[in-house]
Amino acid sequence: MKRTIVGKDFIKWHPHIKDDSTNLSYARFANQLIKIIEGHIADKSPEKIVEIACTIALYMEDIVGELGIWQSFITLHKQLYGRYLPFFEVNEETYFINEPNIEDIQFLVWKTLSADPTHIVHPVNLYIYELSKDLFNYCEERFELLPIHEASQPLLRYLFEHNMLPNIRFPYLEGDATLAHQLVAENWDFLARFLKENDYEA
Repeated sequence: MKRTIVGKDFIKWHPHIKDDSTNLSYARFANQLIKIIEGHIADKSPEKIVEIACTIALYMEDIVGELGIWQSFITLHKQLYGRYLPFFEVNEETYFINEPNIEDIQFLVWKTLSADPTHIVHPVNLYIYELSKDLFNYCEERFELLPIHEASQPLLRYLFEHNMLPNIRFPYLEGDATLAHQLVAENWDFLARFLKENDYEA
């Protein structure tokens, strides 16, 4: 497998839309992430390196477009456990939920590397930190330059119209970030499964 991402690679994460210029922008962004990742863990499989890059690119797409999936996860985790993230302590004075954070990236890198239950990586790990620091620096540099995906709200509409978000009131979507956040929070368990690429077609 080549360690190169194209716009079409993001289609599986946006099953309701065709390839577009925004997907292409995030594919280019992810390819730059690959170069950073290879500088730290070149011994990992091409699939794993691409998976880490795509995960971070999707995280950035979510917070740039204020879709609210990541925000819902950390908000719910704090409500349940008194902290924003598993394993990683954050300074709440410098932790901004609508901006990239190194702790978020550390968690996402760890989660991706530990997807295989037979090979769990210790989360507090120097090479994860060093990789995450470089990824964070690049994400922070690009944060104001990445495009907002205009299909963010239609993504929620697609999930609803295909009976993928059952038993909820869904009166309005367009431009309502508060409602989008509430919607995602109420359905986090489902979305967590959905984002693991399980088959939930109606």
